[in-house]
Amino acid sequence: MPRGRVLAGATVGSWADDYLRERREVLLRTIGIAASVALRAGHGDLAAQLAAIGLDEDPWGERLHQLAVHACMARDDLDAARRAMRRCVSALDELAMRPEDATADLAYDLGIQLQ
Repeated sequence: MPRGRVLAGATVGSWADDYLRERREVLLRTIGIAASVALRAGHGDLAAQLAAIGLDEDPWGERLHQLAVHACMARDDLDAARRAMRRCVSALDELAMRPEDATADLAYDLGIQLQ
């Protein structure tokens, strides 16, 4: 699936709404699965790249943020993991949402206190 906006961001009619929604859902689902598999296989760099692509598409996706944090931790880059967690918390704050338990557990592991 090509990266970037469909038709380079040109305005499209409502006829494309269903396609664009389905494309986005498939892309995000696929990234979630592929990044998880990459992490289990020990490919933290690939998982980080996939999480970044997903966050470009959905900057408020909490589970994508979790994948980004896990990818940093898999590469033993705790500073990057903490930065990724802070971006996650910031995104959740923008939406006035409480973090999932998995996010709170990750924050705890990184020594970040959530409010």
